[in-house]
Parts: sequence; structure tokens; C-alpha cells
Amino acid sequence: MRHTSLLLSLVFCVAMVSAGRAQSPQYADNCITNVDNATAIIPSTVDPSLPNGSSLAPDDTIAVQNSEGDCVGYGAWTNDGQDLAIAVAGPSGISEAPSGLSPNDSLSWTVFDNSRGSVVDLGSQVAYAACDTISVPTCQNDGTYADGAVVILQAFEHPVYTLAVTGDDGTDNNAGWRMLSVPAAEATRASLEDDLDFSVMPWSVVRRWEDGQWTAQQSSDTLSRGTGFIFYFYDSETNPVNADGLPLDVARGPENTTVDEKVRGLDQSEEWVLLGNPFPVSFDLGALANGDLASAGFQATAHVWDPEAGQYRLITQGTTGDNIAAWQGFFVQRSTLGEGQTSLTFGPDGQNSDSTGFLIGSKSRQTTPPFKKTAISTNDPSGATQSAEVRLRLELTTNSANSVPPDRATYRVDPRATPRYDAYDAEELPPMSSDGYASVTLPILDSGEVLHRALGAAPPPIENTSFHRSIPLSVRGVETSGTATLTWPNDAERDVPKDWTVRLNDTQSDSTINLRRRDYTFDLEQGTTLARPQDARFRLELQRNASPMSLAHMEGNASGEQVTLRWKTSSERKNAGFRIERRGETREAQWTQVGYVKGAGTNDNPQRYRFTDADLPYTADTLQYRLQAMTKEGSAAASDPISVSRGSIDALKLLGTYPNPASTQATVRYAIPNDQQTDEAVQLALYDMLGRRLRTLQTSGEAGRHERQLSVSDLASGVYFLRLHAGDSVKTRKLTVVQ
Repeated sequence: MRHTSLLLSLVFCVAMVSAGRAQSPQYADNCITNVDNATAIIPSTVDPSLPNGSSLAPDDTIAVQNSEGDCVGYGAWTNDGQDLAIAVAGPSGISEAPSGLSPNDSLSWTVFDNSRGSVVDLGSQVAYAACDTISVPTCQNDGTYADGAVVILQAFEHPVYTLAVTGDDGTDNNAGWRMLSVPAAEATRASLEDDLDFSVMPWSVVRRWEDGQWTAQQSSDTLSRGTGFIFYFYDSETNPVNADGLPLDVARGPENTTVDEKVRGLDQSEEWVLLGNPFPVSFDLGALANGDLASAGFQATAHVWDPEAGQYRLITQGTTGDNIAAWQGFFVQRSTLGEGQTSLTFGPDGQNSDSTGFLIGSKSRQTTPPFKKTAISTNDPSGATQSAEVRLRLELTTNSANSVPPDRATYRVDPRATPRYDAYDAEELPPMSSDGYASVTLPILDSGEVLHRALGAAPPPIENTSFHRSIPLSVRGVETSGTATLTWPNDAERDVPKDWTVRLNDTQSDSTINLRRRDYTFDLEQGTTLARPQDARFRLELQRNASPMSLAHMEGNASGEQVTLRWKTSSERKNAGFRIERRGETREAQWTQVGYVKGAGTNDNPQRYRFTDADLPYTADTLQYRLQAMTKEGSAAASDPISVSRGSIDALKLLGTYPNPASTQATVRYAIPNDQQTDEAVQLALYDMLGRRLRTLQTSGEAGRHERQLSVSDLASGVYFLRLHAGDSVKTRKLTVVQ
């Protein structure tokens, strides 16, 4: 039997039954034997009529036929206002069934008994579901139908798509707009009215983006699949958005989630298009427009309104985590008015069947930060992708009692971008509020017009070369003013190479600060106009000097309990010195500075260096080392790491304990050779001066280096002996205890 976890909608059409296929009791008997593993659901809203215009009677029996004319279902009609479930044969029916029911099969519904031989159109609301997806009396535990029985269910719940918008407990905490979409093909505003009390909402809470403005939706207005809308949640006692969530649901329709969903009729004169995830699971933005919004004539970045942040969240196609949650609406911008495609296609391969994603504006789960590190996907066959992001945050303390949400701007190094305005930039969208706001943008000139970018993208610099970029940065108070602070958050610094300097230049005060070291506070006056990008008050200065060293060779050798590093440079430029860093053999381990060696400054002659690391982590069999060449200005350039193996253990070893003397606890270090295999053959014990064994330490017979902690706080002052037995070998070390 084929199992499926989703209710699948069918496209139904009525096929006339020929006179040669007159129905009979034998036909009904055969129909029953063909029933196996599926259910056809007839909603109570369906009111089928016979060809002569009369309605079906409760005694009438209906049979379901596929396009081949084979009966695949059989049941009695009821007129009691409840849904009807009819057992039918699925795509892999029992062997007696000539053929099963396929999701896209054409069906006819034949009425016989009292109205023998009549064909009835039950409409497209009739749905099909595998038996194992629902709990009905006709289903057995293995998902098949008991004895091919055909029964009328007294009640059957419509299959629905559900969403719960969650927030903090208490009212008014989570009020505001959300960008939504519905995955059902036949939803209207009325589909949501059974979940919320619309009568207590004083104005239209459902709006569509049409002709460059928000348009109120009426109850009968369609919420088209693949498009978005905004919904205002009051978070009131009547409609609470609390920790348990405010549930919404819409009935499933005839949509098919296994095929493309194409949104048509996109006006080329419309700059912004409000789309929505058409699937009931999260959707990879990379599967929209075949992964190339730029070629379709749109910017590659989606804008999603975040009510908690009070600004739009940016999700760029082709970056890490570019997922759109189920029920999520989002804006995309047409690159050039009058050009580009008039339709966009959501590919079904973009569905994440394991997750519905994190709806922006719902607090039930930990959501991805609005401005996070985004690795860039490229087709570079070498796999060498250069990327960096500088994400600035603007906070404003206003001169009035009104609070203003913080704003952010991002400068991204993206191999797909050009120095000009292109599809990988993203314009600023003003907040969905009439109140004043603070804005930080990266202005750029495009066709003589100043565009304010929330995301500015540019190609990466050439590797291992010096570069300097001065990017205009506009900070504006829109109907507000106050004391502003520009920051580069600490958690964002990891997204920029350490050898880059990141500075902020205030042209008004002729001052420059290093953003790695401090924030910048200034007075922000109200003003919105900017004639040219170069007139912006601030400039973001990015600079990288060529590496202070040209490393010709580096090697490391282990001997005993130390590692000796040797390296050679062919030339050095303003090299103050080398910071030597070490980590364990895993990539997850942290780099730790273990030494420093002075450099040669500026020198074109080969230089040789040496450093000995004598304080090794005892249990590590392999260590990695790298150099950080430091300039006098404080920038650093890291070398590629090298691995140093400490080699295998060829003899039993017991090192001296530390500290020694000890008063509370001592660390015991020992090594077991590779030819030692069993735990029973290894014993580590502590003895007093009379040879009495005081305690046995838990040991491992596994070959390699080991450390154990020995508590001595309960021992009297004196001299003790540690003995390590392994087969015929014995190693002894003295331990002094001082209390």
C-alpha cells in the first residue's frame, strides 16, 4: 500500500456514462470488493443535483468511477448536513481492482438504486486522502479498510492548514501587522473569520498591495495562493496573541503541492510585488524563479515586515538560511519599471518537508536574527568564495516621549555583485507606520536618482592585495530627531576578516573612529533629502593592507613534550611581530595564543624564525599552529595552519604529578603504548612509605596519553608513591603531600 502524510486535492471533471455501462447489483458488488486504502470526502457544502434538476435522496447510492470507467468507490448519500466519507481504492488498490485512483484522475459520480444510471457533478470540493492519514471507522490498524466496508461517517472534519501566531502573555504586547499568505487555493478573507472576532476590530485588518497602495479586503475577496497580504493583530482579550498562540486555519482546496505554482499577472508598472509561500511547509527562496530572481527582472532580496523589530527583515536569494516560512508573505522589488517577467514560479523542489519554518512575528520559537551572517553560494569550481558583511545598527533617543525602533544597514561583499546598483542591492522600505523613524542607509546613484539602500552589495577585493573603499553612509531623522548612536555589534565583527580596518568618518565634525574599538554618538536633526550620495554626512571606510609578511615556509616537529616551530619569510612590510596560535585537531577548537616573536619590520631579505612550545595539552595527539603577522597599527594577517603529530606511544610512561607538593588535588599524567590492549593489564595505585596500597585510580587501558585527578586532601603530610603497572612493566613517581 502507498502511504502519504498529506491530504491531496484532486481535479474533478464529470464524465458521462455510456448507456452500455448500465449499473446493476453485480456492478455494486464488484465496486465494494475494489475498495482498499483511501477515502473520498464529500463536504456538507456540496449540494449535488441530478441532470433533471432534482436533488439526491437519502436512499440514493453513489459510485465513484475513474477515467477508465472502473468503479473505485461506493457509498450511500445522506442529506443530514454532515460531511460524507466514502471508502475508495487508492493508487495501489487490492488485486481485484482493475486500476486505482490517482490524484489527478478524472472522476465521475454515478447515482443508481432510486436514480439508476445518472451522472452527478459534485464539484471540485471533493477531496481524496490515503487511509493512513486519517482516523475513520473503516480503517484498520495497518491502514486498510475492514472487509471492504462502505459506511457513512456521522461527522468528518475538513482537512485544513493551520497556523498559530504566538507571543507574550498579556494583551497589547504583540499588536501589529504581520505579512501572511495562505497555502490553500480557494481561501478568502472569510476563511479567517471563523477563527477571529472581526466585529471587535474597528477597521479593515486584512489588506492587499494593489496599484502601489494597501487595499482593504472584504469577506468574499480571494487570498490568492502564492501572493501575500497584511493582517493586523490587536492582541486583545477577544483575539489574544499569547504564548499558546492565536490559531488560524483555512480549508484545503484543489491545490497540488507537487507541481509548480505560478503567480501570474504581475504588472510591469508595479515596483513592489507582495508574494507569499504557496506551500504548507517552509520554502527555499532559491527555488523561486528557478533560483534567479535577477534574470527574471527582480532584486534578489525579499523584504519581510518584522513587527517586533519595527523594520523589514532582509532575506537574500542564494545565501545561507534563505528560507520563507509557511504562511509567510514577502515583498520583492522589480529592478526596472516596464521590464521583467509578468509571472514568477515557485518550484515544488524548494519545499522543506521537515519544517514549517519560523514565521516572522511569532515568538513561540527562537527565530533567526534579522541581520545574520550569510555565506554566499557561488558556482566557483575552486570553492573559494570570498564574503564579508559589515552590519551597522542605529539607535535614537528622541527629544520627545515617542520611542523609535533601531534601524540597520548592511554592506555585503558578494561575488555576484557589481560596483553599480544591481539585483544584489536592496532598497530601504520605510516602516509600516506613520510615526517618525530613524534611518541609516547606503545611498547610491542609479540613472540620476539617489537610491537609499538597506543592503549594499559589491564584489570582493582581489585576494592578498591592499584595498580601500569609502562608502557613503546616510543617517536621517524622518519626522524625528534626538541623540543617535551608530554601532558595529560585537557579534557582527566575526563576519569581517581580521585584517580589515573598519572606520566611520563624520564629514561634519571631520572625525574618524575605529568601529572595532568604540561606538559613535552624535546629534541627529530631522531631515530627509539628499541631492547626491557624496553629500551624505558619514562614510564607511573599509581598508586592508597587504599581509605584513610573505611566508615562504613553515614546519613543526614534536620531540618529547614540546613542539618546535620553524618558519621563513621572503619579505616583510611593517611587520611588528608574529603571534603564535595553537588549537586542538578539530576545527571547532578555539585558537589560543601561546607565544610571540618579534618581526623584522620592513625587510626584503629572507628571514628565519624559531619558537618552542613547551607547555602542550598533554592528551592531544595532534595540534595545529598558525602565525598572526601583526602591524604596528594593530591589524593582523593569519597564515594557513599546519598540523603537528606528536607520534605514537612506544613505551609505558608515568610523568611527575603537578602540583608537587600538593595539598588538595594533584594531576596524574601517564601514557600507554600502542601494543597494550586490555584494561585488566593496567593499574594505577597510590602507596605509602610502608608499601601499603591506599587507593586505586580509575584507569583506561586504551593506548595513548591520559590524565587523571587525584584527591589528597584526606591524606596526612608525607611522601607517597604512584605506581603504574602494565603487564610486566612498572613505573613509579614520588608525590609529596603537605597539609
